[in-house]
Amino acid sequence: MKKLGFRVGMLLLILLSGEIFLRVAGWYSTYPEQNGQKYRSPYQPPQSHIYSYTPDTSFVYSCPEFSFPYQINHDGIRDQNHPEPGSLSTEYRVLFLGDSFVESQGAPQDSILTTQMAGFWRDKFPQIPARMMSGGVAGSDPWFGYILLKEQLLHLKPNLVLLSINQSDFEDFILRGNMERFLENGIVKYPNPFGNEGLYHRLHLFRFIIHEIYGLDRNFQTSTERKSRLQNAVPELTKLIRAFDQLGLEHGFSVLPVVYPLPGDMQGEGEYYFTETHLLVDSLQLRPVPFLELGPCLREKMVENGVLEDYFWKIDRHYNAKGYRVLGECIVEGLEGLNFYGESPIFP
Repeated sequence: MKKLGFRVGMLLLILLSGEIFLRVAGWYSTYPEQNGQKYRSPYQPPQSHIYSYTPDTSFVYSCPEFSFPYQINHDGIRDQNHPEPGSLSTEYRVLFLGDSFVESQGAPQDSILTTQMAGFWRDKFPQIPARMMSGGVAGSDPWFGYILLKEQLLHLKPNLVLLSINQSDFEDFILRGNMERFLENGIVKYPNPFGNEGLYHRLHLFRFIIHEIYGLDRNFQTSTERKSRLQNAVPELTKLIRAFDQLGLEHGFSVLPVVYPLPGDMQGEGEYYFTETHLLVDSLQLRPVPFLELGPCLREKMVENGVLEDYFWKIDRHYNAKGYRVLGECIVEGLEGLNFYGESPIFP
C-alpha cells in the first residue's frame, strides 16, 4: 500500500513538474497568452453580428511590448469622427475595411494606417482632396466587414471601399465559416467547437497531448480537416467580393481588394504563407475591376532595402508605426499605379 501511494505521489509530482515546465517555457501558449492576455477561445462568437467596439469610448491597449490609448468614434471604430459629405462636397472618400492591421494594433492613435495613407495621398494627389476613413476592428474578417459596412458605415458615403485580405482571414474562415454564421435576430454562431476545450484552457499538459499525440493544430483540427476547409476559402472569398461589388453598385462606391503579407509571411522566402493567397490573387485577376497586391512592394521596402524586424513587434507580430507607414505608402503607390490620379479617378 505504501509503494502504491509512493508511486501515485511520484506520478503526480512528475505531472505537476511537467505542467510547470511547459507554462514557464511558454510552450503551447496561445497567441493571446503570449501577448500578455488571458486564454481566449477561437470558437467564441461575438455577442452581435456587427463587429465593432462600443461607440464613443476610450481605453488603453497594453501588452508586454507596448501600451497605447485607443479612442473609439461614433461608429465603434478606432478613428476620428468623420462628418457625412455635404451636397457640394468634392472630397474623395476612402473607407478601409479590415482587421487589427487596418485598426493598426501596435501603433499610436496618430499613426494608424489610414492617417499614414492620408499623408502620402496629399503628396501624390494634391489636386484631389480626400478623406481616409478606417473600418478596421481587431478580430474582424471580410464577412464581418461586409455586415459592418452594410448596416453601420454606409452613412459615411465612401467613393471607394478598400477590402483588407491577409493570411489571418483564411484562418478566420476555417474557424468561423462564411455568411452562414449570421443567424436571425443578430445572433452569430461558429461551427461546433472543440469538446474538451475546457481542459485545453487549463492544462498545458493536455495541450501537449492534443498537439503531439493526436496531431491536432491550434484550431483543434487534423491536417486533413484543415486542408478540406481551406479548399473552400478562395471560392467563398471570391463570392463575398462579388457581394461587395453588388453593394457598391447599389450605393455608389467601388470595391478594391487589398491583398498583403503579414510580417511572418515575409520572414520566409515567398510573399505569402498560404498557397490559397496566391490562388485568391489568381481569382481576383479575373475581375473587371482591379485589385492591389502589396507583397512585392512591402518586400522591397522592408526586406530588400531595410531590416524587416524594424517594422513589426516580435511578440505581438503586428506592424509598428514604421511598418504601417510603409504599408500606407505601398497602398497609395498602388493606387497611383492604377492611374489613380489627375482630375478624374478611374473609380466612379
